[in-house]
Amino acid sequence: MKLRKRYTVYSMNPAEITAVFMVYLVSFFILREIHTAILLSGSVLVFFSLNHSENTRSDKEEDTQSNTSPEHDSGVHLLSRLISLILLPVFLLLWFLVWVLTNLESPGRVFVPHLRIGRNAVFFHQYRFRVFRMDAKEREAQGRSPYTVTGRILKSIHLDDAPMLLNILFGEMVFFGKSAPSLAEYRRMTREGDQMDYTPGFFGNRDPEDLLETEEYEFIAQQLNYRKPMDYDHSPKTKKDPVFYLVIKRLFDLVISPVSLLLFSPVILITAAAVSLSDNGNPFYTQWRIGRGGKQFRLYKIRSMRMDEVDPYAFMTPEQMEEYRREFKLEDDPRVTPIGSFIRKTSLDELPQLLNILLGDMSVVGPRPLLDIEIRENYTEEQIANLLSTRPGLTGYWQAYARNNATYESGERQEMEMYYVDHRSFLLDVKIFFKTFIRVVSGEGAK
Repeated sequence: MKLRKRYTVYSMNPAEITAVFMVYLVSFFILREIHTAILLSGSVLVFFSLNHSENTRSDKEEDTQSNTSPEHDSGVHLLSRLISLILLPVFLLLWFLVWVLTNLESPGRVFVPHLRIGRNAVFFHQYRFRVFRMDAKEREAQGRSPYTVTGRILKSIHLDDAPMLLNILFGEMVFFGKSAPSLAEYRRMTREGDQMDYTPGFFGNRDPEDLLETEEYEFIAQQLNYRKPMDYDHSPKTKKDPVFYLVIKRLFDLVISPVSLLLFSPVILITAAAVSLSDNGNPFYTQWRIGRGGKQFRLYKIRSMRMDEVDPYAFMTPEQMEEYRREFKLEDDPRVTPIGSFIRKTSLDELPQLLNILLGDMSVVGPRPLLDIEIRENYTEEQIANLLSTRPGLTGYWQAYARNNATYESGERQEMEMYYVDHRSFLLDVKIFFKTFIRVVSGEGAK
């Protein structure tokens, strides 16, 4: 591979120089050793300089990037991840400040996920800070600025894309390379015979402003829609829980969830790292589910499926497609990765839902949180009202006593969920809790 004969650190842009400086500061304050800090930051500086030189080659030379050896590619990934890990404390501080300031002005999610295509046509979400207000369109119609004050500052100094550090940490990106194409751009590329044979870079061509603006507006519209609770008939009579039961149940949740998060945090981190290293992707997965009173919330899980298709039916046979449409899950799902199969069997993928319990979206025990369409297609109006009269649970009567043996088609799953809803009590919750523990430890049945 030919490099320029001469390259200097002065050709680096301010963001790159800032990154080197931050590596030095963070490593010095963590290690308390100036020589080690200089060595680390110097290594990063050389890495940036070399890669900057590589990425200023002609377009023709860039097109042959796929000819790099696997060892070189894995080495770039590893070094990029190490640098992102060193910079992580600084990023977390920045994220906290942005989160506080943005939510004081316009409450809502701070990270905006932009769908992008990575190496070998793997789909991933490229993260950026939200720069628009949640009421941006209304303000624009009034001739006012749609930006938050924080967003305008971040955009002006190009720190709105700082969350892409997480994409680098997860292995979806590296520091240097061409930008990741959007879905529309990728489809155009495939029509022209181009392949996604490179890993997208942080320091590459910036996405067009009109595309970023359109995608962020779409994201805001989606978030505003999710803020609306599910519309259902509230008239059917539902069970009223004794105040004592509600208090004890919530106290139980507030004790179990933080203690479990603390105890299982090493397991969560190791599992997430294993998932990410297995396919260079984000190890965490979120999906909108319906909670108590029809409120929508984001369910957290560790990802157990492959990421190379947006269409959930892409890998399924006609029989599997029918099963998925009917049960909203598959017994032998072809999208599940080898490590995903293990974490499903051991229920490790469910551990991040301890955060949902702590936030009050869920309880330790309750009916399973479902999708909007899943509820409407399998429950009557009266059952829906009763089902949504209590918080969904990490585990429940169906998981503890039937697991995969009860289906929507047979009606057994609905019967078991409704049995819990109609008979819920603290004693039943305790029985379900220990029954689930025994099933998980014994490895009985995967979800």
